[in-house]
Amino acid sequence: MASSRYQPERRCVGCGTRRPQAELIRFHIRKSEDEALRVVPDAPGERLGRGAYLCPRLACLELAFRRRGFQRAFRAAVEWDENELRGALKNRPEDNEQRQVD
Repeated sequence: MASSRYQPERRCVGCGTRRPQAELIRFHIRKSEDEALRVVPDAPGERLGRGAYLCPRLACLELAFRRRGFQRAFRAAVEWDENELRGALKNRPEDNEQRQVD
């Protein structure tokens, strides 16, 4: 009998799809110099605390902006640099995936 390993799942803050955590990009917040909370990518995935997960697709990032996904995930008013967040998705194989999301 093959042993099945548990893989945690997370929900994308853009499209709402549940996927294995390893397939998603994690974001966290940190205080900026002006004390505002900024969303930043968590590249190594080692930061503790609340995180938000996103499919590695530009369409999901756009949905997260439009649907206020980061604000809901962090339960706070947050700011972000769109170019920085887009850069976290750059060169990901699923960027070009054509999938219909309402």
